Amino acid sequence: MGNNFNAEDRQFEIDWGLRTVRAAAALDAPVVRIDSAMTGERHLPLEERQRLVAEALKEILAETESTEIDLGIENHGNQGNDPDFSGGPARAGRFVPTGSHP
Repeated sequence: MGNNFNAEDRQFEIDWGLRTVRAAAALDAPVVRIDSAMTGERHLPLEERQRLVAEALKEILAETESTEIDLGIENHGNQGNDPDFSGGPARAGRFVPTGSHP
């Protein structure tokens, strides 16, 4: 799922996440991949980036709890490849593509 949890219209990004998880449930897909890249990520402190993504994911997970769809943070780009960045609740994990991670 392409998103930007630091966007000016953050609610649009949350709503996009909700629609994506519900679509995955309708398709019997077990997981949705989250793109954690965001506007200004290179200029935000680690803690702020983590807060923005964590708050968005918590809201999406809470509002889609009945679906049991898992969320995984992809590890591409500056933020996704930062090992200090990812982590979270049981339904949120990390995707490690074999072609881009040593």
